[in-house]
Amino acid sequence: MIKDIKKITLVRTLILCSFLIMSGYSAKEIDSDLIIEDAYLKLPLQGSRMAAAYLRFINKGNEIVYLESLDCGAIKADFHETFINKEGNIKMRRLENLSIKAFSSLEFKPGSKHIMMSGFDKITNSELSCNIILENGKKITFSFEILNNE
Repeated sequence: MIKDIKKITLVRTLILCSFLIMSGYSAKEIDSDLIIEDAYLKLPLQGSRMAAAYLRFINKGNEIVYLESLDCGAIKADFHETFINKEGNIKMRRLENLSIKAFSSLEFKPGSKHIMMSGFDKITNSELSCNIILENGKKITFSFEILNNE
């Protein structure tokens, strides 16, 4: 009889834990599923205040992650994309409403998607700390490695 009560208690505890885990799958858990790799930027050429930065987002979760913006403190940062228009000219446009499908990645690389940054005066650090702001308001902190443009 006591063994049966212990079994029932164990089963109830397992069911409760399973329910809490499943119902607790929130944006915070999605945040931990978003990985940022190979983030770097090259300092702007002398006389310029603009630079391009690159990185790779990997969504290891089973939900779409929506990127709202990028906050790099005093440095202004926007998502952009390079494209060729109908006349064959290379152009650039600002991107909004970026999303990363479940179990996929989104790469920002030269000649494609990138991050335009402005407001560089004198940077002495070897890294620039930034926050990716998700649609739900959550922030993920990461750093860009700063490379000299030589």
